[in-house]
Amino acid sequence: MDKFARVFIVGFALSACLMQVTISAETLPSIDSFFGKEGIEHVAISPSGKQIAISQRQKDGQSVVAIIDTLDPSHVKVVAGEKDDNSIARLGWVNDKRIYYYALDPDRGYFFGVANSDGSYQTLIGAFNHFPSSLVKTGIFKHSSASGSGYWGAMHDGSDNVIASTSSYNAMGDLVGTHLYKIDTTTQKTSEMDDVLQPKNVISWLVDKHDIPRIAKSKLEGKCTTWYLPESTEKWEQIDQSDCLDESGISPFFLESEKNLYVTKSVDGFSKIYLYDLKTRKLQDHPLTDFQGFDFNGYLEYDHPTGAVLGMGYLTDAWGSTWFDPTMKAIQQNIDKKFPATINRIYCGIHCLDSPAVLFGTVSDKQPSKYYIYKKSDQSIVGLGSTRPNINPKQMGQRDFYRYKARDGMEIPVYVTRPPGPPQDHLPTVVIVHGGPWNRGASWEWEREAQFLASRGYLVIQPEFRGGMGFGYAHFRAGFKQWGLAMQDDITDAAHWAISKGWSDPKRIAIEGGNYGGYAVLMGLIKTPELFRCGVAFAAESDPNELMDSPINDVSSDAKHYDLKTLIGDPDADQTMLKENSPLLHPDLIKNPLLIGHGAQDRHVPIGRTASLVSKIKEHNPNVEWIVYANEAHGFVHNENLIDFYQHVEAFLDKNLKSAQ
Repeated sequence: MDKFARVFIVGFALSACLMQVTISAETLPSIDSFFGKEGIEHVAISPSGKQIAISQRQKDGQSVVAIIDTLDPSHVKVVAGEKDDNSIARLGWVNDKRIYYYALDPDRGYFFGVANSDGSYQTLIGAFNHFPSSLVKTGIFKHSSASGSGYWGAMHDGSDNVIASTSSYNAMGDLVGTHLYKIDTTTQKTSEMDDVLQPKNVISWLVDKHDIPRIAKSKLEGKCTTWYLPESTEKWEQIDQSDCLDESGISPFFLESEKNLYVTKSVDGFSKIYLYDLKTRKLQDHPLTDFQGFDFNGYLEYDHPTGAVLGMGYLTDAWGSTWFDPTMKAIQQNIDKKFPATINRIYCGIHCLDSPAVLFGTVSDKQPSKYYIYKKSDQSIVGLGSTRPNINPKQMGQRDFYRYKARDGMEIPVYVTRPPGPPQDHLPTVVIVHGGPWNRGASWEWEREAQFLASRGYLVIQPEFRGGMGFGYAHFRAGFKQWGLAMQDDITDAAHWAISKGWSDPKRIAIEGGNYGGYAVLMGLIKTPELFRCGVAFAAESDPNELMDSPINDVSSDAKHYDLKTLIGDPDADQTMLKENSPLLHPDLIKNPLLIGHGAQDRHVPIGRTASLVSKIKEHNPNVEWIVYANEAHGFVHNENLIDFYQHVEAFLDKNLKSAQ
């Protein structure tokens, strides 16, 4: 037995006992237990449900990929491993005998690998830097460093082929289009998915049960178009078009048959699932889902042999699931009875109904994700381990979801994480502002940054300020052109709301965030220095004008000319507003303590911009701590850098917030 196998099997055998370890109440959980890499990275069940692929980070920093027999979990075979700081970023099945995985080298990017489940074969394919010759000949795509390619999805024919997606960009950084093709994971030969010329400017695809592309969504000049390729023709047909930022369009996300397409569409202000009839080109009258106060965000579970939709997973304030199939519903009920205090999500192979076992995960606000095998025959359960094995739930704080009213009356969702132990009032508080800013920021489940701060005695507030998706179109649209304005007011109002509840000490509130969140940190220190005593920012955007106009960042010209003019502002018509809300142009107003971190290789927010800002702030503010990581880009991925940064965060907040008078 090799070293990888010995380490993995020992770790697997001990996984069921990990949470039995007691930690002294006086001992704070380590920073490494939150931000280190030890623990399960990914799990995936095979198409037949007879095997589990699992990648796990070991104590020595090595990532190991192993195969576990679902009927005999003591049978473990290590089939791949990554050394040093590399990690497994994605894991899945090519077919029932072969897995695929993405290995992330923080310094060199992603590498695609495959391995047989019996350990007889392993190879790295690389970054798919070759396309079908027909694409090159037609001039649709050319071999160039501006073109990216990678794994898109599995085939369902039992072959060693996978579906790859090639993206091509022009000199301005605009997406020219993506194209689907097949690649043999043994020979690395490529071939076309079909004989029909695929649409241009495609940003997403759906394939039918025979793995033929049938639905495509393209984006060009602010317009989003949905295309359909009927089985009876060889021509793509347009079935929907709308402004990409408008609520009137449909978004296809699951193709059940040549007749039924599942789409999401905003009706009554919230995104819901509808069935779209591809024969009549009509939407059904009534939605399949209606989550009050939330847009639909989720996925469908289906059985490939029968084509039946079995259930769905969805996100409201937390992740949940519902099953339409009675067999799967019964399995869910059995699991929920045995794990009543956690959210329990089932994952089954594409032969879901015939599989002998299913994979499921459990999670709560205090417990990081743990994974198990459930055997259908005797309803027995076998533990696989935890994503954060050194976290003790007893040392974590309670996390709750609320809505508060902003100053203009709009209801703003917010997550609140309390320090562990009995409830306390007038606590030092950290308001975390999510990046994006148009994505959703948080969910109820265990979150490392919020729980890390809570474990240090801070109340943590995470507002889902206007402009973010997931809470209705009105909530999203209310953020148009509101950087530094109403979006910032929502963050300020969250802090005042926590003060009004008696939870927060009004003299000890900090603001923290990255990317847009970093921008909000800077604006918070500028606009409300009496409220935010100090700030922590990383990869911080500091000037909306630079975001849209700079030729050296990674924002495409199409986004600059269309999306960002609506979302942030027009550089010409809204110039005054954009300048007034640019931290880069008002560094003299940042007078409170600031910790700011950045990656030297950041292309989205070039380091020169942040360095200039820091230099100007330091001219009048000596309480600025500036950390640069030479080997990081937009965000921190190297383990030693994450640990180092949050060591600085802990010391900074202890000095400027917790211990402040």
